[in-house]
Amino acid sequence: MAVAAATGQAVCPVKLRAGTRTVVASYGGDAYFGASTSPSLVVRVRTAAPSLSHVRLGARRVSARAGLALRFTLSQAALMRVSISRLAAGHKVHRRSRRISFHAKLGRNRRHLRLRGLRLGRYRLALSAVGASGRSRAVTLPFQIVRTKS
Repeated sequence: MAVAAATGQAVCPVKLRAGTRTVVASYGGDAYFGASTSPSLVVRVRTAAPSLSHVRLGARRVSARAGLALRFTLSQAALMRVSISRLAAGHKVHRRSRRISFHAKLGRNRRHLRLRGLRLGRYRLALSAVGASGRSRAVTLPFQIVRTKS
């Protein structure tokens, strides 16, 4: 490990797993300086919030009977929060939204969402992942419920 001549300090990058860790630095000594050990330093390492990517819908125009196919990728296992709200024409009006929660695994995931009971029209799906260390950014996708073909 290289030591900076100007400051006499060395930098040692280390990757630590999540949790509480105790770090102690030791110096074995050389011809100019004797051996020494630093006092203990307690470090709390947190994992990053889950990352949500590759979010896709099976189709943008679906029937309420057929439902909606949702695909996404997660950086860690997390609780998924889905909110489906209807888009109003003109100015934005506060409307109730349908909320769905489910657990998803690390990696690629696929989920079929039931849309029965929703009327014809345009909707917005908002998806976010909640993990032990925080929440991912929300991803919003538009879709439309159309009349079923007879």
